[in-house]
Amino acid sequence: MKSKRRVVITGLGVVAPNGIGKDAFWDALVAGRSAVDWISSFDTSPYPCKVAAEVRDFRPEDFMTARAAKNLSRCSQLAMAASQLAVADAGLKAPFPRRGERAGVCFGTSANGTGDIGEDNHRNFLKTGTANLNPLAMLEITAHAATSHIARALSITGPSTSIASGCATGLDTVLWATAEITRGRLDLAIVGASDAPVTEFIFSLFCAGKFLATWQESPRLASRPYDLLRSGLVLAEGSAALVLEDFDHAVARGAGIYAEITGTGNSSEGGFDGRIRDVYSQSLQTAILAAFRSAHMAPEQLDHINSHGNSTKNDDAAETVAYKNALGDHAYKIPITSIKGAVGQPLAAGGVLQLASSALSIKMQRVPPTVNHEVPDPECDLDYVPNQARVARIRTALVHSHSLGGFVPGSHTAVLIEAPSS
Repeated sequence: MKSKRRVVITGLGVVAPNGIGKDAFWDALVAGRSAVDWISSFDTSPYPCKVAAEVRDFRPEDFMTARAAKNLSRCSQLAMAASQLAVADAGLKAPFPRRGERAGVCFGTSANGTGDIGEDNHRNFLKTGTANLNPLAMLEITAHAATSHIARALSITGPSTSIASGCATGLDTVLWATAEITRGRLDLAIVGASDAPVTEFIFSLFCAGKFLATWQESPRLASRPYDLLRSGLVLAEGSAALVLEDFDHAVARGAGIYAEITGTGNSSEGGFDGRIRDVYSQSLQTAILAAFRSAHMAPEQLDHINSHGNSTKNDDAAETVAYKNALGDHAYKIPITSIKGAVGQPLAAGGVLQLASSALSIKMQRVPPTVNHEVPDPECDLDYVPNQARVARIRTALVHSHSLGGFVPGSHTAVLIEAPSS
């Protein structure tokens, strides 16, 4: 019987509010620096929330020509930058034509180019009709735009696909590539997600839905996962990309390996009944246990959780219940981190940023803190690594993300990674 192909992470590309590049991102996480600040790009006086986490030092011209950048949405620009950083980190050089159909790309997004490109063109349409519309805008508001730009930049001739599953999108691209590599269809894939939702119309929709933090003091304290004083999520922008490879392919070319993907699981909330919080915890528990079964791993072997933890009342409490139900007493022994206190909620990009953080935790043997965890919530009584990074033995880590939920049933995706072995 042919042995199962192993999938490993060989490249990390990060464009985050707290740093561009994996090193800046990691240093800020470990230091507990929050990137949340007052919004400066539009007037927030009509809105109950005034803060977001933006990528303030991003220069698209560092990653593409100024002419190309002009026609791309910010979402696509961030995706292009993250993918190039991941490819360089993996020791690969574009273009990839000699790899033919053995290389693929899968990127995802929640809001795609509907923010800057979409809003700008809609304003122009209301003023002058079609006369001053950007003819390329229709391409940038599709979910497939970023994937297409990356495939062209890397000259990828293998499969290119896009995923749009809300905030679970980033991890779902990992599931896609893991399946393709395991089945032998690909040797490597560039995967990830990007979102740039900090525009006035998208921001106002989140305000209308009462999702956003109403914190009125220092903006850097606004995102407070698992803290009793949390008042909602903080919208963010960002992108992250990974290079995933077949283990033998990576070893043959002498690639460095961050971690191996050993298990995956996902679950829809559509089949569960009960209160919103109960549906959330049951579905998350299902995804976590599916990942453990996929990895042939016992929950007691888990060393770390990098959680969705988006700083909302119901979700953070429901996650705590899910951990206890899935892991039993071992849940109390695991250091759990939400990086969203530092980087906010970048929608589709969140899960890949979490996975990058976990891969670096395995490499560095350190757990970043959950920042702004100052007032313990009795409903969130696990080890959420408050405010200070921690040295710890990390060989295995669980990452999970959640999309939608509530009146529209959401989904949960979980990924288990492990320190590389021969």
